[in-house]
Amino acid sequence: MVKLLEALAARSLVDGAVKCTGLVALIVGAHFAVDYLLDGRLSMPPGELILTTTLVGAPVLALLMAAVAHFSRLEQALAVTASTDMLTGLPNRRAFFAAAGEMLEAGQEGLVLLVDVDHFKAINDTHGHAAGDICLRAIADHLRMITRKGDVVARIGGEEFAVFMPNSPASAVPAIEQRLCERLSVRISQDAEALLMTVSAGATTVQSGDAIERLLTQADNALYRAKAAGRACLVVHRQHDTVTPFQKRA
Repeated sequence: MVKLLEALAARSLVDGAVKCTGLVALIVGAHFAVDYLLDGRLSMPPGELILTTTLVGAPVLALLMAAVAHFSRLEQALAVTASTDMLTGLPNRRAFFAAAGEMLEAGQEGLVLLVDVDHFKAINDTHGHAAGDICLRAIADHLRMITRKGDVVARIGGEEFAVFMPNSPASAVPAIEQRLCERLSVRISQDAEALLMTVSAGATTVQSGDAIERLLTQADNALYRAKAAGRACLVVHRQHDTVTPFQKRA
């Protein structure tokens, strides 16, 4: 039924006219067939039948196709809303888990990063939550700039962002760190001086058969070490590291 409704949806005026004409022709043909099967003759002249069906059926069909197209667009908009972080425009936690899960099932390897804004609570406490929102959008833009087209970047909660970088080897970490952890200048208002911000990050390498939950836990533990090391750096999870539950960070 869903596929049928999608097929009925008019993509444009021309597409709608063609589909409407086709459906009218189908109705007329069905009427001819039923008349011949039941009575062996037409209940009205062919020209009159075609005219009547067109005058009555075409507006109804056009309205139906317009309604289907509207609900199809509404469904697509709701799907985008459900998978998008409204503040930054990045995919949200749900979308990240879905995209990363598909890539892992396909056997994709690479790097998973967990990124956290340094001293974000102090920014909110000193400058207000509106300033904090501006800073989060700036971090999101920064992540978009330094990642590649095929990378998955998402805001997964608060001041935390996650990145899945397929086909990125561990040897790429120093270059990623240099771009990711550079100091950012963010102007929160025309009158105030620009804030200087940094992020800390934890990374882990993706192996075949890994689960995204375990990878994020490993990246989170590496991120905790990055915070303890002085922030504004990227630390890679080591295979012999003890994995502990998520830590609270400032």
